Amino acid sequence: GAVPELDVGDFLEILEDLGDVDSIVVPIGGGGLISGIATAAKAKKPSIRIIGVVSNQAPAMMCMYKKLPIPESKKKIATIAEGIAVKNASPVMYETYISKLVDDIVSVNDDEISKAIVFLIEKGKTVTEGSGAAGFAAVMSRGAELKLGKKTCVVLCGGNIDLTVMSKVIERGLREEHRLARFAVVVDDTPGNLNRLTTVMAENRANILEVYHDRVSPELALRETRIDFLVETALRVEIHETLL
Repeated sequence: GAVPELDVGDFLEILEDLGDVDSIVVPIGGGGLISGIATAAKAKKPSIRIIGVVSNQAPAMMCMYKKLPIPESKKKIATIAEGIAVKNASPVMYETYISKLVDDIVSVNDDEISKAIVFLIEKGKTVTEGSGAAGFAAVMSRGAELKLGKKTCVVLCGGNIDLTVMSKVIERGLREEHRLARFAVVVDDTPGNLNRLTTVMAENRANILEVYHDRVSPELALRETRIDFLVETALRVEIHETLL
């Protein structure tokens, strides 16, 4: 099920259970959660590394932290990490807590978050929303550069994800792992070509989920057809390996 929200008291109990933690990775929206966790963790162990994670669609706090220009946009922030999609960072939160207690801040994109959500569902049997999985996405995609140490705690701070959104996220996450792919092939519109294509896919353990024929698009020649496939691969192989 869902991942419950953490408060600082809960977090101190986690630190007691985990023992000597080297680093903690926390998603950043407004900055309240990471500030509370960092205050408690640094009081208990000053050497502990606190890593913040923002969505690349809402990087204001990271930009403030790294002294970079904050991108200006009138567009609504569009990210699956809605819970941390904060357009304007709080200077007070930054000056009072984050600038003093946080050791680094990195960003992750929606594809990386989707991959993390799929991993957590499949391997960890844990449902997280986009913002809740952002920290784990950073560990998966940027772990080598974060200087995490031997023992790391990743905060999964929310499990409120809509089922419709989840289906899209799962498809995107599987696509990122090359386990799901959409592609199109233009072939001569003659009997047997579709059968030859599906035979090649079957031999390479690709399961066809959807297939669609297009014979009328203006870019096609008179005797050509475009075939769109959605395929699932049993192994993490690039789709071109299936087709070659």
